[in-house]
Amino acid sequence: MRRFYQPCLCVGSQELQRDEAHHAANVLRLKRGDTLELFNGDGLTGDAEILEITKKTVLVNVPQVCECLRRGPLLHIAFAVPKGKRLDWLLEKATELGVASLWPVAFEYSVAGGDELGDSKLSRWEQHCISAAKQCELNFMPKLHDIMPLDDFLMNSPSAKLKIVGDCVDGTPNISEKMSKMMADNSAADICMLIGSEAGFTADERKKIADAGFKSVRLGETVLRIETAVIALAAAITAYCSVKS
Repeated sequence: MRRFYQPCLCVGSQELQRDEAHHAANVLRLKRGDTLELFNGDGLTGDAEILEITKKTVLVNVPQVCECLRRGPLLHIAFAVPKGKRLDWLLEKATELGVASLWPVAFEYSVAGGDELGDSKLSRWEQHCISAAKQCELNFMPKLHDIMPLDDFLMNSPSAKLKIVGDCVDGTPNISEKMSKMMADNSAADICMLIGSEAGFTADERKKIADAGFKSVRLGETVLRIETAVIALAAAITAYCSVKS
């Protein structure tokens, strides 16, 4: 079944949004009577039949909408913002991994700012996430928050019993060792993961992060770029939670 993103999904007749209509009509060359699957990125899905189709518009009928349950634990990721296409890659792969929310954070050593997530680039991010969700048959897409200073994030971070921060200073325990201990009594707990810039944290930032309950972990012996660290740690956590569930 071909899948299409429909943010305002409901029962009845409705038009696909512009980009999805173009894909259906001009790329896939679907016809009247063809069936497809719609999802809104927030757990709603519905099969639909094409009623009318032109080069610019596609009218479909949705007889029924179903609500999917999201399996836990949920993974929330806060990260220093990388530049340009590195950010595109991070957002796309985080979507593929089923991350629940993404929190861009400004650190002392950050090299990119809010302009990387400005309105002019939002549509490009959305298309990356939509494509990833369609390809991976996901019914949920991550919520992307506005960029904020570290202090604001620590005060407003998502509710999660398990809090992890990626670090590479000497003596930082391996993620498998730390996860095993942390999840022993919290196997179904949501998880919040924090990744800083390649230059690391200041002493003040490190203290604030620790005081907020984040436990340091490392993945291997190398210093990873932001997007690599985010996806590598997210994949490791996702795989570990899958084994334990």
